Amino acid sequence: MSFKSYYSLILLSILSISCSEDGKINIGSDIEKYTFVLAPQEPETSFSRHIDDTIGITVYIAGSHVVYSGYINRQYKSNGNGTFVPASEEDEILHPLGDQSLDFIAYYPSKRDLLTSYYPISLSDQSNKRATDLLYSNNAKNKTNTSGNIAFVFNHALSKIVINTTISTSGNLVTEDLQGMNITINGVHDEGLFNLADGSIETTAPKSSIQMKTGANGRSSEAIILPGATTGISFIIKLANGYTYSATLPNGEQFLSGHIYTYNITISQIGIILHPISIADWVVINDIPQEEIADEIVYKTGDFYPNPGNPNTAIGVVYWLKPGTGGKEGKIVSFDSALKNWGDSYNQNLGTNISTGIINWDIIMQNDPTMERFPAFKWCKDKGNGWYLPSRYELHVLQELWLTHGESMNQNIELIKGEPFTFNDVYLASSESRSWPNDRAETYYFSTKNWLPIYKSAEGRIRAVREF
Repeated sequence: MSFKSYYSLILLSILSISCSEDGKINIGSDIEKYTFVLAPQEPETSFSRHIDDTIGITVYIAGSHVVYSGYINRQYKSNGNGTFVPASEEDEILHPLGDQSLDFIAYYPSKRDLLTSYYPISLSDQSNKRATDLLYSNNAKNKTNTSGNIAFVFNHALSKIVINTTISTSGNLVTEDLQGMNITINGVHDEGLFNLADGSIETTAPKSSIQMKTGANGRSSEAIILPGATTGISFIIKLANGYTYSATLPNGEQFLSGHIYTYNITISQIGIILHPISIADWVVINDIPQEEIADEIVYKTGDFYPNPGNPNTAIGVVYWLKPGTGGKEGKIVSFDSALKNWGDSYNQNLGTNISTGIINWDIIMQNDPTMERFPAFKWCKDKGNGWYLPSRYELHVLQELWLTHGESMNQNIELIKGEPFTFNDVYLASSESRSWPNDRAETYYFSTKNWLPIYKSAEGRIRAVREF
């Protein structure tokens, strides 16, 4: 469900009309100046909290694209407290006379020199999200001078691509970190016209390239793009050490306005592994994209990830924090579990690791990139970028931290109707049994802290974990 921002548009004053000596009605100087006050309800978007930020409002005769009374692109500015007032006397919008029905269209960020219903879009510079993220409201229809409060509902008019990147730790590392990385998207339109009257978009330039905005740690990059088909779209990754990788996005996807399209990739010595796409409504968390939040927040065990204050966007709960990172890096565990077998009748020793499941994930990928023969690993893989089946040691750490922080972890897991941990839990590890490595894997008992082997073809309870 989309997370939307609501604004009450309150019509103030009482219409006052006087007659001149010749009996004609004087409209203008004899009518009190009417203003619209935009009273935001929670949650607010950032433009309601920045003094002098402005939205544009155009008024049409209801059911048409005919501008009413010259009210085109009137500017209303924020007082910084959620209230908007006319930017100047010339921007004031007056109550309609009689029973005239009107449609109100609003947008952000506003452009003072806009003289038509066509809003120019330029996406070549992605450095300033507030300048490229077009918000649009077209819900206030058929309003009259007796309608009372008018609620504006703002939605994202464009689409967004997110690329989350991880480094394979199997074999020689291609790089130790992703700082200084940049990603360029090719085959997208970066210019267009947005029709404020009906919400349609027309491209005005050939397909080009856009450099994505990348976070400080390099793990996540994003770009706002025009809605449309994915045909012919590719991206190039350049690491700080000079390595370059490229991939083409699968055709057939249609980028829709108000949606985020997330591509999770793993970089290894053999190239890029492109994981299945994730599509979601473009959620606004106090106007900060959820994928940017993780670079700034200091987490504690039990927090939702990526935004501790918002369960609606959570993909997991924090259970481990990496020493020396001040709570900004660690691991999360999935809210749910599943019953899966380690491998279907797989009787070969693959030489898995007992310390980290990431190495084991790479080993399985090398044996079966689809992971179809390894259902437990595939279940974790299908969750998206970075999720993997924990190793023997990682399950031990998870249990130890749950003993200390179980109340906060379970509380948040239950809040989103997940599966809380219990003392009776028994989990399947990604590590093969040390005593029976060919046909058995390890299971870990929370109650006794003991390890017991299980046939790889038998079902075991699993949870997925992920680094951040």
